[in-house]
Amino acid sequence: MGEIRGAGKQPVLPTTAEPSRSHAQETTGKTEQDFAASQPLSSEGKAAKASESQISGEAMRQVLRESLLSASTSASTETIGGSYPVADKEVEVKPWTAEKTTWQPTSPAGVPYKKEARVPDNTPIFDSGKIDREKVLQSLSQHDQNSKTTEDKDRCGGTAVIASAISNGGEKGLLKLTGAMKKNLPADLLKDLNEIEKKIQDKTATHGDLGKLSELIHKGFAVEDPKGGKGILDGDMHSLYTAAGLEPPRGTGLPEKIFQNGQSWPVNLDTDGDGTPNHWVVAGKDEKGRTFIYDPESTPGKPQIHYGGSPEYDKYIDQMKKSHSGFAPLTKEDADRAREKYYGEGLPLDMEVE
Repeated sequence: MGEIRGAGKQPVLPTTAEPSRSHAQETTGKTEQDFAASQPLSSEGKAAKASESQISGEAMRQVLRESLLSASTSASTETIGGSYPVADKEVEVKPWTAEKTTWQPTSPAGVPYKKEARVPDNTPIFDSGKIDREKVLQSLSQHDQNSKTTEDKDRCGGTAVIASAISNGGEKGLLKLTGAMKKNLPADLLKDLNEIEKKIQDKTATHGDLGKLSELIHKGFAVEDPKGGKGILDGDMHSLYTAAGLEPPRGTGLPEKIFQNGQSWPVNLDTDGDGTPNHWVVAGKDEKGRTFIYDPESTPGKPQIHYGGSPEYDKYIDQMKKSHSGFAPLTKEDADRAREKYYGEGLPLDMEVE
């Protein structure tokens, strides 16, 4: 939670629920009931040790933002057809506030959200030398057990791009992501990133390492809200994805209609139906062609990923249809417009996009 900020979302489906907005915008072999959910792991005490490892704030955000924005400029978008404008100018964009971090305690999957790790940090993500993508995504959440990572509650955006990288390319997908983050990183952060990358290359990376990677992304790309909390802008999610080699769908619609195998894109999910999205999830197709919704927030008792044909998948789609949920911008131009609209509302000057 806490990652939805700015304008630029594009409705997952055309809807008449809000006529003033622009309309631009399979089943796994195991049933969800068969999934053996891990016991919730307490994250108490993390905040108390926050001062032990604070990745540099404003300087890091500026450097990583510039790095990934630069990378996204050169990313291939020539194959993206059509035009997908952001919300019409006359539509009021509700500012993201601290109040929006209070959200529905029950996920669309029908179980309570819990701010807890799903598996121990030392759980390997490699099995017999390769990443079992489905297995990892079943238990990958935005929470870890590390007392030195302190922004878990807001890390849905960072965890979403990690999930998409894994779904798209496994080990190679993760290395594309870490490679995109390297340009111009400060020495202290580059050291942290290199350590994570080396573990991925050596096939020794764990869920705890993915938690550290998510923290690096969030520390670097999230912006402060004047009223408290942090979030990743819609436009910046586009930059994160394209810099990591993840391409958007050609248009909007139901996942089964718009995605190719291995392709996914972040969705602004409105969890409480009040008209303002407040949580990043991922929609897409896995390498086998199965449609899915991945939710970074912990849902003990259910997997983090839900495949097409399951009741849980249908509930997420229904929530997107009836609310103001939508994809992050599909083109760089729309991402830039979304950022401009957001920064035009008086956010910190030191984070302006040139």
